[in-house]
Amino acid sequence: MTVIDLLPGQRIQDVIPAPANPPPSIKLTRSDGQSYHPVSGPVITLAAAETGYIAIEQTKTIKTGTTVEIPHGYIGLICPVAQDANPNVSMTNSPMIVLPGAPVEIKITLTNHSPLDSFQYQSQPLAKLIVVPLANLPVEVV
Repeated sequence: MTVIDLLPGQRIQDVIPAPANPPPSIKLTRSDGQSYHPVSGPVITLAAAETGYIAIEQTKTIKTGTTVEIPHGYIGLICPVAQDANPNVSMTNSPMIVLPGAPVEIKITLTNHSPLDSFQYQSQPLAKLIVVPLANLPVEVV
């Protein structure tokens, strides 16, 4: 393990040089023309692009208005956001996988587990898209 001591006011970017060949970019488009929440590295916040309700104990697929194209050599994982705001709602089939190479419109399927309340969604964050390198490791059958 390498330990790096930073001086006051110094950033990690100042100490570790950028790679000689920068990684390819992630291509994002939104159907509503709105901007994205700030991107932190390869993590992108996905929010509802529509307004609606999920009835009591029902499941619904919600449009994010986001189309993404993951570059070759990487993979996208769509993971749920923290459930502090509404613990009765969960993302179905998580994490979802976005394969590289072709543009994909991202939709999030949520389930409302509450026996009492419907869940209203309106532009709040629903999930995070995390883009990670895809390791091409050999498989050895033993």
